[in-house]
Amino acid sequence: MSSSLYHLALWVTRHAKTTILGYLIFILALSGLTFSVQKSLNNDIKIPATEAQEAYDVLQNNFSQAAGTQIQILATANDVSDGADNSQFQKLVIESAENLAKIPNVSTVITPYNQTYSQMGKFLRASDNKAVIIQGVIEQNRFLVSEKTKTELNEICQKLNQKLTQIGGKAYLGGDLFSISMPEISITEIIGVILALVILFVAFFSIFAAFIPIFSSLTAVGITILLILTSTSFMSIPSITLILSLMLGIAVGIDYALFILARHRDQLLEKQLLKNQSVQKNLSKVQFLENTDINESIAQAVATAGGAVVFAGMTVIIALLGLGVTGIGFLTLMGQAAAFGVAIAVITSITLLPAILAITKLKILNIFSKHGKRSKNKFNKKQNTSITKKTYNLWILVSTKLPILTIVIILSGLLFLSYPAKNLHLAMTDAASLPANNQARIEYDEVAKHFGEGYNSPLVLEGSIIHSKDPLNLIKEISDEIKQMPGVASIALATPNPSATYGIINIIPKTRADSPDTNQLVKNLRDKKSYFANKYGFNYSVTGIAAIGIDVSNQLTNSILPFTILVIGLAFLILMAVFRSIWIPLTAAGGFLLSIGSTLGIISLIYINGFGANFFNISHLGSVICFMPIILLAILFGLAMDYEVFLISHIREHWAITGKINQSIRIGFLSSAKVITTAGLIMFFVFAMFVPNGDSNIKPIALSLAIGIAIDAFIVRMTLMPAILKLLGNKAWWIPSWLDSILPYFDIEGNNVRQELSLQNWSDKNNIIQAENLVLRNKAGRIVFRNLDFSCKYGEIRKLFFSSAVITKAALLIFAGRLHFADGQLKTLGYVLPARAKKVVRKVGFIDIAKGNYLSEMEFLSLEGSKMLIFYGIDKISDKADLENFYKSLNKIKENFPYMTILLGYSTVISFKNPKNNNQKIELSDIIEPEESK
Repeated sequence: MSSSLYHLALWVTRHAKTTILGYLIFILALSGLTFSVQKSLNNDIKIPATEAQEAYDVLQNNFSQAAGTQIQILATANDVSDGADNSQFQKLVIESAENLAKIPNVSTVITPYNQTYSQMGKFLRASDNKAVIIQGVIEQNRFLVSEKTKTELNEICQKLNQKLTQIGGKAYLGGDLFSISMPEISITEIIGVILALVILFVAFFSIFAAFIPIFSSLTAVGITILLILTSTSFMSIPSITLILSLMLGIAVGIDYALFILARHRDQLLEKQLLKNQSVQKNLSKVQFLENTDINESIAQAVATAGGAVVFAGMTVIIALLGLGVTGIGFLTLMGQAAAFGVAIAVITSITLLPAILAITKLKILNIFSKHGKRSKNKFNKKQNTSITKKTYNLWILVSTKLPILTIVIILSGLLFLSYPAKNLHLAMTDAASLPANNQARIEYDEVAKHFGEGYNSPLVLEGSIIHSKDPLNLIKEISDEIKQMPGVASIALATPNPSATYGIINIIPKTRADSPDTNQLVKNLRDKKSYFANKYGFNYSVTGIAAIGIDVSNQLTNSILPFTILVIGLAFLILMAVFRSIWIPLTAAGGFLLSIGSTLGIISLIYINGFGANFFNISHLGSVICFMPIILLAILFGLAMDYEVFLISHIREHWAITGKINQSIRIGFLSSAKVITTAGLIMFFVFAMFVPNGDSNIKPIALSLAIGIAIDAFIVRMTLMPAILKLLGNKAWWIPSWLDSILPYFDIEGNNVRQELSLQNWSDKNNIIQAENLVLRNKAGRIVFRNLDFSCKYGEIRKLFFSSAVITKAALLIFAGRLHFADGQLKTLGYVLPARAKKVVRKVGFIDIAKGNYLSEMEFLSLEGSKMLIFYGIDKISDKADLENFYKSLNKIKENFPYMTILLGYSTVISFKNPKNNNQKIELSDIIEPEESK
């Protein structure tokens, strides 16, 4: 991978202006398409087929008065003489109800003064006679109700409030329609980006180095948003999807660009110092690097840090796509959109960013001003660098001096913080979760005050009564029994539908929707199904907004374990393949679980126990939005792996060179600490800026991510992991040889690139193959052959055999890029192997004679543009006529493609004559009978 990234970045730097222009044209074209086809974001969130949702759908078809979207106006009469019995009060309420009924799609408007619905009407008057409710139903999904309808409802409520105020009353608008708000972009998110810019400037003391990651990130986010808005033309996209993609896109986009920029900047500074050793004494004499040197540095940065970026992006994408295991449509869509945004961020980091760096050249160093003189910074860079270095030296010294003590302290602290997570209660949001000054929240609180907490979260039992001869009496008997169940405050309505085919029972719980007691009541009602079915023949389902929320919460809770196993399992395999270690992925996964546990524990302390709730502007305690934990798991896991890969890859890079683990931990830490600190702070502030004015859906997600990032980056990755590595020593890189042999190879540390650069001028340019000191080991680690030297010129015809068929075939596969060797140096077609194996495989054909169809295969490969054909098992052609046809075809290929190189491998040891020159035909007389292998 690193080799491919290196050559991609090298091409981009040589065509920097073209690349940037291409991005500009693409964005302009995409903008035009978006604005011409986009539709508005649709918050019609699809709930999975739970019992409550299916029953709700039945209600919509069979009892429209109880289905649809419920709206209500609360009229209070606290200072009105005679309270709700006041004639003027009644007149104003009835007048408003009549106006409400005139709004399109509004049906079944009920008041306590409506004789038609006298049974339900009595439950619309508070027991203290100080409040009444005007209740109506809009025959639409609440997410599809137009803004015009909402405006008309507001106007009716405001007029009623104005008139009631004159007689000592008030009016409040609420109901299911206004119980959920969708997040919107605010000024605080922009502040997050500004803070990121400040952090980058403090880290690099260069406005160019600070602005470039921001620009790259915003470009990626812009493309993502345009593509999401374009997709609204053919699919429904809720606004929370856009906000999540924006929040995550900004954070990872800045971080990914930062990783590559920091590596490139360090390389440039190192080269500047090498160019002039007196740089610290006389900066004005520093010679500028050539453009080729700068482009080379960019390409190497993308090959190394860029490899970590690609891998980190893959883990985030895997985690986000894993949200599909929940089976909840809008969560799956959120994960897909966010994963797409992360993919765009990765792509811009390895394509657009190198182009920008190629154009800005040395400006990211900020050594010189415009006129070639030393820049005058407000900060003392030398002193600051010294302080920073001392700080990180002290950090790594403290964490690794007594590794067992460090591990015990951190484990104890994080487990202690994780303990409150057991009290975390999950629920769907309703009006209780809205800000305290929101009109629907005020109405919710006033209803709870006058009617009881459970009035805002009614439950509905619906079932078929078509078999009953006395449906009214049947429903009454059932409702009388249900009224006696624990947790039931009252029965607001118990009646069949007009056709007497379905019956409904409207239950008012004693507690609010997100209370564990309401959850228990729903469970008890469902547990009693068989009882009511046997006694009354009434097979019912429990529904209502509260029941739907409970079902969704339960489904999400049940999805957390399989989701965690899936995501951590996949990432474990990838980490194992990347670092060739068992312990690294184990400790990475364990550290992540500690981060998650402690984060959820802190969230529980805030949202359940109320610690710091006022500071975070949280007005509703007792529960957290139900999909927060699983989104936290998905996003934080991917981001945690970012820092894991960036830190461990630096440590392993030095360990691979020196073999000294203690030195490698220190050097690797110091090489990556500044970047991880900067990235962690940026992530923290970007997420934190979604907290102050964030709505009830996005606030807990943003807050948990900000807390999780702080814990994972600074405590787990930068403190706990070095201590664990110090304790493990060289065993940290242990992996069974059989497992090592079957795992795919990911070169995110740039080993292939370094090998390719070191062998750039090695070998004769006339040689199509040049091998030196090749060593091959089998799966058990035993040597198959060693010290193999071989060379072959372009256009040659060579016949090969070694001491055994196994060695011959292995050598030919290695030359063809199909098999990796353990040690040595090899170039085929000028490409260094195994770094450029994919290129070699595409240009070198390998044909095993024993598999048959070799004539058609060799013809096909030659026509496909293969530069070399390698055959194994020529001696397997036993028939003389077949052998003659084979050589005729081979000579024909040689005539048509004179520069084609041909290797003929034998599975037995033979004697033969080699052609005298490249134009000589291969004759049957060249082949001599095989000799027995010794």
